[in-house]
Amino acid sequence: MFRCYKLAHADPVTGLFQQKRAECIGGDLRVAGQAPDAGWHIGIVTSARTHALDEVHETVALHTGAIASSSTAVRRWQRGSTSVHHIVDPFSGQSATEVFTLVTVVAPTCVEANALSTASLVWGEEALFELPQRADAARLVRREGAVERVGAWPTTEEVSS
Repeated sequence: MFRCYKLAHADPVTGLFQQKRAECIGGDLRVAGQAPDAGWHIGIVTSARTHALDEVHETVALHTGAIASSSTAVRRWQRGSTSVHHIVDPFSGQSATEVFTLVTVVAPTCVEANALSTASLVWGEEALFELPQRADAARLVRREGAVERVGAWPTTEEVSS
C-alpha cells in the first residue's frame, strides 16, 4: 500500500514547484519546471542491489517527465527449494519468469513509469515489443547482465568502469 501511496503523490507534489526541481520519492523520480540546459543528469545502475555512486553504469538527461525502475533482484525469498520474488505473473499466480532482472522506464508520470517497468518484468521478451508500441523509452537488464534499450532512451554517456 505504501508503494501506491508514494506513486500517487510523487506527480502532484512535483507539480507544486515552478522552479527547477527534481523530486525523488522512494527511488522513482519526477522532474518539473524549467530543467537545466543539459537536463537533469540521473545515474543508472545495472543492479538494483547497489546504491553506490561509483557503480553508476550510465547517466541519462531528463528534461521532463519521470523515471522509475522495477527489479526482481531485491525482494526475494525461498519457497522450499525454489527462489521466488515479488513480481507475480497474474496468469500463473507465480513469480514472473526472469528474462529481465531490472527495467527502468521513462514516461510522463511516475505512476506510468512504475507500472510499465513492473509490467515489463511480467511481459519478459514481449516487453521489447510492448514498450515501443506505447512510445515509451526503457532500459532492460537481462538476467545474464546484457542491456537492451528501446524507444528514445535518453542516454548521455556510458560510464567506464
